[in-house]
Amino acid sequence: MPNETHETAPTQLVQIGDVQFAYRRFGPRRATPLLLCNYFAANMDDWDPKVTNGFAAEHDVILFDYPGIGRSSGETPSTVAALTKHCVAFSRAIGLTQFDVIGFSVGGMIAQQLSAPIIRTCSGGSSCSGRDREAEREWPSTISPSTTWTTRQPCS
Repeated sequence: MPNETHETAPTQLVQIGDVQFAYRRFGPRRATPLLLCNYFAANMDDWDPKVTNGFAAEHDVILFDYPGIGRSSGETPSTVAALTKHCVAFSRAIGLTQFDVIGFSVGGMIAQQLSAPIIRTCSGGSSCSGRDREAEREWPSTISPSTTWTTRQPCS
């Protein structure tokens, strides 16, 4: 529904293996989807609706809970790489083939890994903060060692 907001969009569920992901999607579907990755242990209601509804004015916004957090079931992964794999599985399960991503804190580390060309699903990413030494070791030519960065890197 075109008039849905962070507060009014229905919470949907998608099952992937032993994890049931809870998510909300709102904003114009004609726009490139924007996946919002939150900080560790935050649920989708921890995003500020002023921010998410602002994004939704021009973007198809997707909020979701990590496994074991909020309304999502399963065990919460203990590494950024494992969280990233869950995010990739989630994005594929809801039919995303290309999307933008914004991450905050641990979500920023996930955004870095999602933006790496090896994954090839994310059209660009922005990280509010974070450093992921695991990702730096795995993709040293792709991940900047800086503590704060913003980039838009198209996948090839």
